[in-house]
Amino acid sequence: DDIVCDGVVRVEVLVARASGLPQADFLGTADPYVELRLVVGDPMEPEAAKKSKKEGKRKGGNSLEEKTVVRAKTQTIRGTLSPQWDERFTFEVSNGDDAGDLFLYFRVYDYDLITSDDCLGHVSVCLLDALASGKKLTPGWEALLRQSSAPRDRLTVLQDRRLVPLLP
Repeated sequence: DDIVCDGVVRVEVLVARASGLPQADFLGTADPYVELRLVVGDPMEPEAAKKSKKEGKRKGGNSLEEKTVVRAKTQTIRGTLSPQWDERFTFEVSNGDDAGDLFLYFRVYDYDLITSDDCLGHVSVCLLDALASGKKLTPGWEALLRQSSAPRDRLTVLQDRRLVPLLP
């Protein structure tokens, strides 16, 4: 969901559920939670991953941390491989041309009390693609989006109040 206000778009992300997670605990279950980030650039792109490792060694910093604009985390749900969070996160994004470089990055972890948490899986989605997939787009709206090459223009089209949101 998105709402525009003075050059800023308020984006709402729903982390609903997961299914088929791998077993991570000795009891054959997991204690999953999701870390959601809004990052500049696709963190799963192979070239970006190589650069991150090189930059991290040189600078002593974590490139993903430097690229992170927003970070949020769901509650941990104990003892399940099919968690249901139904948690909503809201954040604001500038309606600028750099909006096309923003990605939603989801990582599912298994919480561990003693050792570090285990990553169970991850995925990234272009923010503009995620916003478009949350709307019911007629062929006319789809054509308008295709003709809008600048990310700022695509974001403006996706903010139109006449577009009907798809229900989860």
